[in-house]
Amino acid sequence: MTEHSWAGSAGGGRDAVQEVAPWIATLARVGYAAKGTVYLIIGLVAARAALGVGGDTMGSREALRTIVGQPFGRVLLGVTAVGLFGYALWRFISSAVDAERRGNDARGIAVRVGHVLSGLAYGSLGVAAVQLLRGQGASGDGEQTQTWIRRMLDWPGGRWLVMAAGVAVMGYGAYQLWRAVRADIRKHLDLSALGASARWVERLGRAGLAARGIVFLMLGWLVLQAGRRSSAAQAGGVGDALDALHGAGGAWFLAVVALGLAAYGVYQLLCARYRRIAVT
Repeated sequence: MTEHSWAGSAGGGRDAVQEVAPWIATLARVGYAAKGTVYLIIGLVAARAALGVGGDTMGSREALRTIVGQPFGRVLLGVTAVGLFGYALWRFISSAVDAERRGNDARGIAVRVGHVLSGLAYGSLGVAAVQLLRGQGASGDGEQTQTWIRRMLDWPGGRWLVMAAGVAVMGYGAYQLWRAVRADIRKHLDLSALGASARWVERLGRAGLAARGIVFLMLGWLVLQAGRRSSAAQAGGVGDALDALHGAGGAWFLAVVALGLAAYGVYQLLCARYRRIAVT
């Protein structure tokens, strides 16, 4: 293919994205709302468990089961599924066209690769929501994680690959903690209509990122232990990580992290309204 052909192909692709940009932006906003709802459920249920007023900790897939069990649950889960797929699509396109202007240096590429991985994760969660709508049992977060690690342990050098994955997840958790302290929370938000109340959005975002960072640090630690001991049973999902945090820091520590996750959920709901979404 000639250079001119490549340029024409790329230009045509960008024109196609621009043509459907309003739909992508709408799906992205529904996606932020769906993501926020899932985190809000996880956080509130974990807080109840920490305070001893009922319920067990859960992960994102268990949160979907909670949604479908509510009045009009199938409708709500259907909307959530659309939102999750929309969020995944937004992450893929954002990475492909560098919609958030991350650049092509090492850090920018790393962030864009992270967007692709995020898209895959939330797309998988959307598939789980569809399975529930069809009456099929969707495995929980912990079960899915253990299944993948069990497969990886069977690969050549699998034990080391699992340990490396655990370190990578812990690194992502540390990055979330860094963002909680140093990131410009308002960078991608248009909060001009909120006036002085905008500072509460920033506080919710920082609290949520910190809680999310702690959870991912524990998730990575569990995966690292699974590799070190060559036992997939050592790993788990978000619910298992919250249980481990409970064991390590007690009920009040779990309650603080749980409320932080709920704050992250509210923050994502606000992103659905105030996020600047430039598709191209």
